[in-house]
Amino acid sequence: YETQADESPNIVIGVENPNAEADYYFEVQGADIQGGGIITVYLDTKAGDLLINAEQLNNEGFFNFYLSRITNDAEEEFSAEDIALQEGAIVYINYAEWTNANPNGMYFGVDLDGDGNIDDEYVVDDSQ
Repeated sequence: YETQADESPNIVIGVENPNAEADYYFEVQGADIQGGGIITVYLDTKAGDLLINAEQLNNEGFFNFYLSRITNDAEEEFSAEDIALQEGAIVYINYAEWTNANPNGMYFGVDLDGDGNIDDEYVVDDSQ
């Protein structure tokens, strides 16, 4: 997503995995893009990560995250609000490791300088 002005886009991704145990639906909501820039969201299904690339943002911001994990037996949901989005960083959200049975939240890793190495990591609790 690219803009020249202050904007807060909602970015939606859905993936159906015929050979996997679950399908997924993701929303990156209200990613505050202050002063313009480019935000890229992409899915690495092999690693089980959703990546939010803020390398070309002009300022820092925040976003809300929503995940729906759909299996043959259930639909599980996870959401988190006001997650920091640092200018120049790439956020890795390890969605494949999460289920409702995991009370410890979801792992987020942050590559602060785009070198491919995680510089900061934390667990985000479900806000539901």
